[in-house]
Amino acid sequence: MDKDTNEIIETLQVILAKMGTKDDLAELRAAMATKDELNSLRSEMHDGFASIRTELRDIRTEIRQIHQRLDAIEAELRSHRGFAKEIDHLLERVGAIEKHLGIKHETAA
Repeated sequence: MDKDTNEIIETLQVILAKMGTKDDLAELRAAMATKDELNSLRSEMHDGFASIRTELRDIRTEIRQIHQRLDAIEAELRSHRGFAKEIDHLLERVGAIEKHLGIKHETAA
C-alpha cells in the first residue's frame, strides 16, 4: 500500500476508535435521565426551602410578638417596682407601734 492509503486507514481507525457506539449512546441517555432526575430533585429542594423560609418567617413574626408582649409586661412591672420596699417599711412601722402599745404579735412560721 502506498503512503496515502496508510494515512487514510490510520485516520479511519482513529475516527472509529473515537466514534460512539450503541452502548455509549445508551449510557448517554441514562445520564440524561439522571440529569432530569437531578433537575426534578433540585425543583423539590427549591420548593422545600421555600416552605422552610415561610415557616421561619412565621416563627420570626411570632418571636417578635412575644418580645413586644414581654416589653409591655416589663414596662407595666416598672411601675410596681418600689411596692416591696414600701410594704417592708410599713411592716416595720406596724411592728414598732405594736411594741409601743405592748401588743404581742406572733408571726406564723
